[in-house]
Amino acid sequence: LSDATPATAPRVFPLSFTHSANRAVDAAPFTDGSVRLFDRQDLNILSIIPTKPGETCALGLDYGACFSRQTPHLLFTHSNQNTIRLWDTRSRECLNVITNDTPITCIDVNSDDTTLACGGEENLYFWDLRAMALRSCFSDSHSDLVTQVRFHPTNPNQLLSSSLDGLVCLFDLSLGGEDEALTTVINAETSVSIANFFGPQYENVLVLTAIETLSVWNAEHGNRMLDLKNARAMIPAPTEQGMVDYFVDAHYDSATQHICTIAGTHAGVLHIAQVAPTGLNTMFVLEGGHTDTVRCIEWDCEPGVIMTGGEDGKICRWAFY
Repeated sequence: LSDATPATAPRVFPLSFTHSANRAVDAAPFTDGSVRLFDRQDLNILSIIPTKPGETCALGLDYGACFSRQTPHLLFTHSNQNTIRLWDTRSRECLNVITNDTPITCIDVNSDDTTLACGGEENLYFWDLRAMALRSCFSDSHSDLVTQVRFHPTNPNQLLSSSLDGLVCLFDLSLGGEDEALTTVINAETSVSIANFFGPQYENVLVLTAIETLSVWNAEHGNRMLDLKNARAMIPAPTEQGMVDYFVDAHYDSATQHICTIAGTHAGVLHIAQVAPTGLNTMFVLEGGHTDTVRCIEWDCEPGVIMTGGEDGKICRWAFY
């Protein structure tokens, strides 16, 4: 007889959220490689899209899934097998497969659905979605793994990318090849975890790093507008459980024109704070929904509503008015 303890089954939990163009459905890639589609109002699972055997979603990196910006039933997914798949969520049919020459770490689709951007170990890849063909590869802008690619919400040619090399690069793809397209380089001086456009015209960039510095930059000129060196330490203890342990995400609220950070404890408590020139000001605390680390959040699903996904396997919908 063996004294070995049976292996614990790996926990299955969501990694990110992406919403359909009509905002009726959300998709969440899970750690078991599946992508689950659910109704945004009641969180009922509508269907589950499986991946091929041996494929898993990209844990800890950007979206493992991304909806088309204009067609509600088209969904792109990426895995750890160098592939991107295009799905019809109505039938769960795979319509097309894009095979990259290196592992894919993150994807995004531009606002007019003509270009799919992919991040890789060091490179950026751009696929023409009309021809389903590789349009270009940028190999010189980053020197380490790409952590995020983000298209501008309204300009289909403007893209930012971030990397473990500490750089956030901004491109105008209408200008030509890599040298011409690279318009601004932001040096965050350490590995970048989160970068995104914000502002009334999305003219600025927010950067969160692996050592939890938070900075704000002008996208056109690359000048730093705000620099908070130890942002997490500026957040007061949300509950008797103590200080927050990590940043989950950051969000720009276009209605109030405020930047908010979302930080969490490993017990599932979330602390929402508004970014100010002098630091972070508490807005509210979310507790009672999760019992473990929160992995992902979606704020812009509808006014006054936040959705969160945690390592406890739960997806929670929060309402605050």
